[in-house]
Amino acid sequence: MSSQTRSRVTLALAALFVLAMLQPARADLSAQQVWQNALTRMRSMRDYTLNYNYSGPKGNFVFDYAVVRPDHIKTKILKGAHKGVVLIYDPDQFGNQVRARQGWFGRGLSLNDPQVANSPVIQPVFDMIMDKTRRPSSVTLSGSGTVMGRPVYLLTVVAGGLQQSFGIDKQTFDVLHWTYTDSKGTDDRTFYNIKPNDHPRIEF
Repeated sequence: MSSQTRSRVTLALAALFVLAMLQPARADLSAQQVWQNALTRMRSMRDYTLNYNYSGPKGNFVFDYAVVRPDHIKTKILKGAHKGVVLIYDPDQFGNQVRARQGWFGRGLSLNDPQVANSPVIQPVFDMIMDKTRRPSSVTLSGSGTVMGRPVYLLTVVAGGLQQSFGIDKQTFDVLHWTYTDSKGTDDRTFYNIKPNDHPRIEF
């Protein structure tokens, strides 16, 4: 490289550095901004697929999960008790029950059955989050971290006296982690492979 070429490269780099310094720095988002972005993200999904890990009073599980809003849900147990069972909630087809099937064996479960009541099996999990955080009394940002290798905002939301902790993806604003403790114990969920508007088929 000639001295003239080196000079031109040096000048170009210097110009880029000056332009970068002149650009206004991106302000850090507030807790409310992060949470509103997360809510907007959840509301925007007409349907979605994901995997999630669960640990809590019902045991330890890994699920394959699909939703077509407002109320069509398919849950497959990948790890944990009853591994391989597929549960489908489809009021149009099965009425007020969940159909569970493993291989050729199937049966119906009442919506009040403790295995499915008050769970993402019968309510889309992101709708469940929004219901549990409705009219929060406080939203605080405690810092940053990682979930499944993704950078996240660490957020605490208190609603109805229940304190809930979240990991919100810094790029997509997907909820990647959700945990809370109530009278039944601690529920902890980690979400990954989130595919919004994936047009899943809710069937066995």
